[in-house]
Amino acid sequence: MTKTNHDQTAEHNGRTRRRIWSIYSWGSRAHWISTLFASRADVAVTLGALGLIGGVAATTVTEAVTHSEKLTARTAVPAQRLNDNATLYGIEGRDEAGRRAAFDLVVLNKNFDWVRGSTTELVKDGKVLSPVDVTREVLSAEVRQSLLSSKKVITIGTASQEGDITAETHRAGLRARQAAEWVGAVLPASVTIYMLNLGQYREPCAECETGSTSWQRPFIVVAVRDHEQGADIGQALASAMGGKTNLPSLSAYTTFGLTKHR
Repeated sequence: MTKTNHDQTAEHNGRTRRRIWSIYSWGSRAHWISTLFASRADVAVTLGALGLIGGVAATTVTEAVTHSEKLTARTAVPAQRLNDNATLYGIEGRDEAGRRAAFDLVVLNKNFDWVRGSTTELVKDGKVLSPVDVTREVLSAEVRQSLLSSKKVITIGTASQEGDITAETHRAGLRARQAAEWVGAVLPASVTIYMLNLGQYREPCAECETGSTSWQRPFIVVAVRDHEQGADIGQALASAMGGKTNLPSLSAYTTFGLTKHR
C-alpha cells in the first residue's frame, strides 16, 4: 500500500521525536548532577568524570529540535495578561509516543528579574524582594489561581548569556530549585512540583522580546493543565516550546534537565 503524504510526515515526526528524546534523557541526567554541587570546580570535575555526556547531549538535542522546527510551520502563541506583573501562554506538545500534554506557561514581566549572580533573590525595578514581596507580587493571587488548576507544576531556571557556560548552567539549576521552594510554600502538598534547568540563554530571540517580557533570566513557572495517561511531561513540554514565533526555542538555551522536587 502506498503511503500518503500525511502518513510519511507522521512517520518522520515520530522518528524525529524518538531521536530527540533518547538524547534528552541522557542530557537531563548529566546536567542535573551539576546542581548538586556547590562550586564550579566540583561541577567541572563531575561532568568531566561523566565524559561530558551532558554537554554533548545538550548540544545534540537542541540541534535535533531546531531541525524538527524547520520542518513545521512556526506559529504565535496567544498571550493572556494575568495582571500587571504576569503573562500566560497556553501551549501543547507530545512525547515520543505521541501522547499529548497541555501547559500554561506563566512569565513575570521584565520589571522582575533574578539578581545577577544570585540563586535566591529576585529584584523588581532595582529593589530586592523580601520573602513577603515574593508571595504577594511574584506568586500573586492570579498566578496562584492559574497553578491551582493543575496537579503538576514545573519551575524553570535560566541564566543570562554572560559568563561561563558551566557556572551559569549550575546557577540556572539552583534558581529552579529556589523557585520550587517558593511555589511549594503556597500550593497544597498534593501538587507535584518539578524543576527544569534550561541553562544559559545563549541565542537571544529578538521576536520574543516585547515591551513587557524578557527571556534572559525571567521567573517562569508552568502549570501542567492536562495530559494523556502515561505522557512523559518533560518530553511533551520540550515539544510544546518548539516552533513558536513569540517563545524562545530550546535551541536558545544550553540544556534541558528535568527532575522532581516533591
